[in-house]
Amino acid sequence: MPARILDDVAPAARAKGHLSVGADADLVALDPAAVTDTATYADPTRPSLGIRHLYVAGQPVVTDGTLQTDALPGRPLRGEPR
Repeated sequence: MPARILDDVAPAARAKGHLSVGADADLVALDPAAVTDTATYADPTRPSLGIRHLYVAGQPVVTDGTLQTDALPGRPLRGEPR
């Protein structure tokens, strides 16, 4: 449902937010008791903890809590001017 908020300003969002063959789905498996941000002003790119698995466009980006730094499968979701 959150993806539907973007439908009017970013038509590419219509392909998001559901799981089915050919869908453009991003999935995250997390431990809600362990999720926390580790970034600081001095080190703003430190990854969060508690994210067990993350798939973007079907490709693993986080596996068993480890960030795959060479994985860059995402594409920007841009709005269109009205």
